[in-house]
Amino acid sequence: MGKQLVISLANPAAGADWSATVPPGVVWDVLALTSQLATSPTAGQRYALLVLGDGASTFLQIPNVGNWGASNTARVNYARNHDSLHDSATPDHAIAPLPSLRLMPGWTIGSLTTGLDAGDQWSHVVLLVLVTQLDDDATDLAVGLWEPEP
Repeated sequence: MGKQLVISLANPAAGADWSATVPPGVVWDVLALTSQLATSPTAGQRYALLVLGDGASTFLQIPNVGNWGASNTARVNYARNHDSLHDSATPDHAIAPLPSLRLMPGWTIGSLTTGLDAGDQWSHVVLLVLVTQLDDDATDLAVGLWEPEP
């Protein structure tokens, strides 16, 4: 049985994407996340992706429906998909569905922003996760969760 935890991340440097790494001994089931992107006055469109990896390689990129031009501040959100949640975007707010995600120790979650300018700033990144402690003798909690159909 896990425990829900709200994790607030430190702001990355201007012009950089944010990321978080699952600590040793636990797994994260990501339930929702929110973040804020303030764009510089430099012209161009910014498109946000949520990226997941194993610490060495990216294995999933989830697009967000929003895109933002110069001099804008927008909330970028992802939440577990359910019938009442649909992709939506307004000039200052975007939300996209989030599939069930179980992240193992050492795996990463973060942003990848196409068109990110050196003056753009990600901030207020908050994750809602279900944290499950691994047993000392557990080798892989993900085994048996999914098997391909014959």
